[in-house]
Amino acid sequence: GSIYTADGEVLAQSVDGERVYSEDEELAMAASQLVGDYTHNISNTIETLYQGYLTGTERNPLYQLLFDISGKGLEGDDVYLTLDSRLEKAAYEALGDLNGSVVLLNYSTGAVLASVSKPAMTMDDIVNYTNLVDTGLFNRALSGAYFPGSAFKTITASAWLSSASYDPDLTVLCQGATPIVPNGVMESDGDGHGEVDLSQAFNVSCNAFFGTVGIDIGAEQLIDMAEAFGFNQPLTLDRLQVTGSKISIPADDDGVLSWVSIGQPVGESELTLSPLHMALIAAAIANNGAMPQPHIVSYLSNPLDQNYMEMESSTLYTPLSSELAGEMKTLMIDEVENGGGANAAVAGYQVGGKTGTPELENQEGNNAIFIGFLDDTTYPLAIAVVCEDTTFAAEKAAPVAAAVFSAAVSLGED
Repeated sequence: GSIYTADGEVLAQSVDGERVYSEDEELAMAASQLVGDYTHNISNTIETLYQGYLTGTERNPLYQLLFDISGKGLEGDDVYLTLDSRLEKAAYEALGDLNGSVVLLNYSTGAVLASVSKPAMTMDDIVNYTNLVDTGLFNRALSGAYFPGSAFKTITASAWLSSASYDPDLTVLCQGATPIVPNGVMESDGDGHGEVDLSQAFNVSCNAFFGTVGIDIGAEQLIDMAEAFGFNQPLTLDRLQVTGSKISIPADDDGVLSWVSIGQPVGESELTLSPLHMALIAAAIANNGAMPQPHIVSYLSNPLDQNYMEMESSTLYTPLSSELAGEMKTLMIDEVENGGGANAAVAGYQVGGKTGTPELENQEGNNAIFIGFLDDTTYPLAIAVVCEDTTFAAEKAAPVAAAVFSAAVSLGED
């Protein structure tokens, strides 16, 4: 059987007994870690996990008899994905020379419209296992486990807004390089933001404010909110496996708690998540508090052109009330209009988002992260962008999001 994108492009097919992949080499590379290869050099893929359907070996015997009678018994079934080839290529191109990942999904239905990971390899090199590129077979979008950096402040803000101790008039004095508690968080550049409230702190991504409210919330409530968003829970993408997101904070350590509250795990704490999960967090906020179950397979079709296993939209988690989601949307939209996410803006549309620039000990540069959404009923889009070993999210990740959002709306306007 063949594998198709939602817009009808062939990603894999059999021709005269030989398995071939998209003639568009850029599209083939963009989708390589997701589609996979018939030799199964990459295992967590459509080719591998849907092999029984593609070859026809997972059929009910009665159906197989029907296909045999019709003369189509040796044909496999086709798999139709939710991916749009044009958006897949747009995301791949937007990353440019940076290693990383982009996941774009419909936050109403959970359909994944683009999922790319760089570096990538040509399909010939994957099949022949030649000219191997370090991590070129690794699907960062599904299997990556990244520190979120300040993108996690969406979770901390949600926990603070829903906390019994929430004070809408709270302000925190940010004194730059002065830690808020012993061994606690500070501003890495040494400059203080002065007296800031929640909205101002979200716009400038103030570590002092979010470290302070994180301590006020407490580790238990912060973890509870993260788990409501799917941390420490299993996550799948149809048959594909997704690396689970983790959060843990040692008890009675306000210094560590303050760092986790800004998305930077230290010491014995844990805080990691995949780009797919990052996009789902943005989706939940955009979708009035309801996180959709993600899907990559739209439907399958047998040799008699009968469709089955059609995608059904459903809610995975509901971490926020619609009222609380509305407050978070307002913060994230203001972040793009007036704060650090300005480079994610798309003319004529309302974009919400949050940047993150976590530091890693084993690389020279930072990772640049952006999670966000297009607040539009015609284009209900949520995105996660991860750019590895680079500079700041505002400079690197936010423009990637803008490029992909712009490509999506331009398709509808054509």
